Amino acid sequence: MHISSRTKASRWLDLCTFGPKKGQPDELLNTQAGVWFIDQVDQLKSNHKEETAKQLETEVIKIGEKGPPGKLKVDEDGNIISAEKIVDGIITYDGDLNPASSHQSARIKAWLNIAFYKDDQLSQRLAYALSQVFVVSDRDLQFESRPLAMANYYDILCKHVFGSYRELLKDITLSPVMGHYLTMVDNHKDNPDENYAREIMQLFTMGLHIRNDDGTFELDASRRRKPCYTEKDIQQLARIFTGWTRGETDDWESDMIQIPEAHDNEEKILFNDVTDPANTETSFRMQNYGPQSFDGDPAELELEKLIDSLIDHPSTAPNFCYKLIQLLVASNPSPDYVSKVVSTFKDSTNALEEIYGVDNIPSGEVVKGNLKAVFWSILTYSKVYTATPREISKVREPWLALVNIYRALDVDVLLTDSDGNRLVKDDLLYNKTCNQYPLGSPSVFNFYLPDYKPKKLFPEGEKYENIQSPELQIIDWSHMVSVHNHIYSIFNKNFVYGTDSDHNYLNLKSGDRKSKLINEASKRPFVRIEDYHNALTNSDGNENIDRRTAFIDIVSARFFHFIMPTVLREELLNTADFSIEHLEQYSIKWTQRLLALALTSPFFHVQQNIHYFPYTVAPADR
Repeated sequence: MHISSRTKASRWLDLCTFGPKKGQPDELLNTQAGVWFIDQVDQLKSNHKEETAKQLETEVIKIGEKGPPGKLKVDEDGNIISAEKIVDGIITYDGDLNPASSHQSARIKAWLNIAFYKDDQLSQRLAYALSQVFVVSDRDLQFESRPLAMANYYDILCKHVFGSYRELLKDITLSPVMGHYLTMVDNHKDNPDENYAREIMQLFTMGLHIRNDDGTFELDASRRRKPCYTEKDIQQLARIFTGWTRGETDDWESDMIQIPEAHDNEEKILFNDVTDPANTETSFRMQNYGPQSFDGDPAELELEKLIDSLIDHPSTAPNFCYKLIQLLVASNPSPDYVSKVVSTFKDSTNALEEIYGVDNIPSGEVVKGNLKAVFWSILTYSKVYTATPREISKVREPWLALVNIYRALDVDVLLTDSDGNRLVKDDLLYNKTCNQYPLGSPSVFNFYLPDYKPKKLFPEGEKYENIQSPELQIIDWSHMVSVHNHIYSIFNKNFVYGTDSDHNYLNLKSGDRKSKLINEASKRPFVRIEDYHNALTNSDGNENIDRRTAFIDIVSARFFHFIMPTVLREELLNTADFSIEHLEQYSIKWTQRLLALALTSPFFHVQQNIHYFPYTVAPADR
């Protein structure tokens, strides 16, 4: 795919990363998307567990109301060892400490550190999408104080974003975090737990109802959707998942192990009428089911066979691909879009040839469910860059909207780690602001349902009755106000940069008040809005430039793919319709207000092709 314009480059980065930074669309202009894609595939993947551990080492929390901040001490698993507080230089132990919120805050700060500054943007954006399919949550009491276990689970998703769906499904199944979350740990043959058996079918593979390859549902003679499985199928699968447990009581990272005496070795009949005979020798299984590149006892072989059977189910590819399209590009993908991606899931050859060239596909890449090829197919579908919002669009998740803004405004922090790398020490009040955060959904069904239809927002009539907008399920008025207030606060506090001349706080009183605020601000991420402020004050001294237009052009380039809808442009012009003297006198406030107005508009909070609207193109050098 040729990136022929800044608009296309900006749109590509908006979908493939956590948001384009200043100048990045220009770097992609007149290049092939495959070159950038391969470079991202080859990037060293950031490690969430390591970043979280780094945060825990430097974590400072308040010990109730008993004294000044103290330092949290944790072991290698992230469990609390002790809490110390320093009073007049004397270190004393304080046992009254609830570390749960501080623990997960450290994980979120680590996630933000990676999203803001690391180069492996594509793998991180795709892993975030996968985290909303293969859901676990720190709202489970077992995990609220185990941030390293949660971070390690996230690293499993990152590991497989360019690998095979089969290996991802296997690793997720054997993860002790997933095992606990969906109660597969210590599952015994005498009373098989059905939770994971149900969800691996409903959420991770085939779905509730049979889908055609174009994503539409297969209907029976009465026009009802056909189910993919029955309660009997769940019961049979539950028996396959017996006998698995953690190797060590507190080991939340290594694959679960098999306890043979707890595993059901009797015959099982799978959902597609494949019979798995009673416990037999490994050699017999190998002979009957084909050569397998694994070692293990019968329970492990059953799992291998089951995963193959799940992936081969005709509804798995369309159900899984439909979800990924929704999470990345379009809430209402067309049958043609889904068909293209499903075809790639089944045979990755064409997609890999587009990425690498006809004769340059790496050995072993052409496998069913090659996620690298699937994601490429999703991101390069031609209509993604040409279709109207009705066909190709999705509401930005509140969390991703904030991250996008911070990145677009070159977010920076004053604190660094021992190696001099930036260290985010602010979690954006993740528990209150957005109604969501990574690995923090209220249930295994994610933050929102994929088929949620906000019918009250649309006029009555057949034209609108089937429009899906999953993200709107978590955006009520209170959270909309909360997110918008946070957006405004980004700019309102922006001029607290630090103490040196390059990070000058422009409107702060001197003395103790200044020192206190700068100390507080040192932990916050700040954004650079000098470009916008300079445009509004005409710092270049060019009298031929309209200040408001210059300001809007920069906003258009940074946040609206170089094309701002006319209605928003006119709104900003009318809002700032004041004299030059007034704009200069109150330039800081107007910079903040106009940015907030643009970034709380629906045009920003819906990812879409803005070509659909009447538009004005920003100058080429912006």
